[in-house]
Amino acid sequence: MSIEKSSTEPVRAPQDWRQVDPREFRILIADDLEDTRYVIRKSLTKIGYQVSEAHGLSALREIRSDPRLRSAYVIMLTGKSSLKEKIEGLELGADDYVTKPFMLSELKARVLAGIRLKAVHRSLCETQEIVVRREKLATIGALAAGVAHEFNNIMGSISGYAQL
Repeated sequence: MSIEKSSTEPVRAPQDWRQVDPREFRILIADDLEDTRYVIRKSLTKIGYQVSEAHGLSALREIRSDPRLRSAYVIMLTGKSSLKEKIEGLELGADDYVTKPFMLSELKARVLAGIRLKAVHRSLCETQEIVVRREKLATIGALAAGVAHEFNNIMGSISGYAQL
């Protein structure tokens, strides 16, 4: 399952994650059983999420290989519950792993946890961009001050020779 926020609205601060409108996120359900996909789709659509469907590990591989989707939050929901299978899913790039049978309340809670993590990640990325921008501006300012100082030195010399 992938969660990706649309880019039409400004990113919220991490503490505001509870105010997220579910319509701002898209969820991809990847499950081999049509009945399971139907139940999940119905439950998540009812609370406002946009839902699409795909199939298992192949969907995860596609998500992780697509540069546009690479950062999507992925929850694997599967009947494969052995430690080896869980590790395989996580190593392929799943962010969370839920085994069947599952409770819809747990799945909804994990979706909200994914939203929180994505909100924190976006906030950190925005903060990093601001810091980099400020560092660039500070560097340009220091460079301009150095050039101005050198220019003043040259002008002072010229002015001194002109007075002779």
